[in-house]
This record gives sequence, structure tokens and C-alpha cells, in this order.
Amino acid sequence: AFDRTVTVLPTQGTLTVGGGGVAAIGTVVLANVSLVYCSVSLNFSADGFTYTAVLDDGSAATGQVLLRVNHPPTALGASVTFPAHMKLPIALPHDDADGDITYCIITQLPSQGVLYQ
Repeated sequence: AFDRTVTVLPTQGTLTVGGGGVAAIGTVVLANVSLVYCSVSLNFSADGFTYTAVLDDGSAATGQVLLRVNHPPTALGASVTFPAHMKLPIALPHDDADGDITYCIITQLPSQGVLYQ
């Protein structure tokens, strides 16, 4: 068994313990709790907090949790012209400030022609 102590709180939000019940103000001992919850302020950009995990024998290690904003991606759209009865590759242009787009979804098929993957 070990305890976790939050040593530095986020400056742009509130850290809570045990499903949101107790606000973590200052240094908080989290005996046998492995989850904390963070709600961020309206103009949140990036933040974090630091904690120390301590074993029963007194040995300890410090860790840092970094919090960042997940920006939604933008589908940029495109206009493609090609000859009839030809198969040509069509890129799905998109942008994401975080660079972590997992996949694109076709939400409407063309009324004339067929899309192939």
C-alpha cells in the first residue's frame, strides 16, 4: 500500500479526489486513491500538477501530470475534377492543431459515381 500526495496543484482548474467529492486545495494526501479528477477553467490552455507516491517503507517517487487542450479537427473540403469513367485518388484534406486525427468518416456519398477505399 502507498499514499499519493499532490504537491503542486493546477493553476487553471480544480483538482478533486474520489469522484469529485473533495476539492484538492494545497497539499492533499490521497491514501489508497489512484484517481483524481480535474475540471479546467474556461480559458484553459495547458497546465499540470505534481504528485509524490510514498510506499509504507518511506521510499518515494515524484511524477508530473501534464494537461492540455484537445483542439477539434477541421475538415477543409476540396473540389476535384477528373474525366468520366476514371478512378483517381481523392485526398481528404483536414487540419488538426494537435496532430492526432485518427480517421475520417464519409458522411454523404456522391449521387453519381462510386467511392472506393
